Amino acid sequence: MLFDKNIIITGKHSAYMDLLRDKGFFSRHLDIYINSAIVGFQYNRKSLSDKSETYKDKRTQIHTEQLVKESSILEFIYRLIMLLDNQKDSTLEDRINRAFRDDSLNDVSEKHSENTKVFISYVLGGVEVLYEKIIEKGATEQDLMKNAYEFMKEQNLSFINRSADDILNEL
Repeated sequence: MLFDKNIIITGKHSAYMDLLRDKGFFSRHLDIYINSAIVGFQYNRKSLSDKSETYKDKRTQIHTEQLVKESSILEFIYRLIMLLDNQKDSTLEDRINRAFRDDSLNDVSEKHSENTKVFISYVLGGVEVLYEKIIEKGATEQDLMKNAYEFMKEQNLSFINRSADDILNEL
């Protein structure tokens, strides 16, 4: 199973997740994690774990119990990103292996560890995008609502009047 242990997010990403949840845009940190993977990939935004002094004491934990309950959607998103992420001039066969074979070994392989780092980098990048698009420029509650609306509108417009083939061809 891919998501069978606690996930810990630290630094600014933890602070951003707290703000997104506390402002009412998401109910749980897990919901932010799930959506951030998709947003990070869609925006081609990757980030590394924040080690700065500013947020050194910030820590968010997503518990195993929550992850197991949502494992089917998490695994689907993980596998989809592994299939679509065309890193290092990888072949389709390489991407299929990343998505479906590298994590199926009883002992976690080095390849699986690398794949997990790629996935997490998209999650962290997505957290940054959500924060920047919704929270960062919002001084009032009305600003936050407007920002969220504009972000969702932007997402909708990026897919409207486009076939699935058009979208896939861009990847």
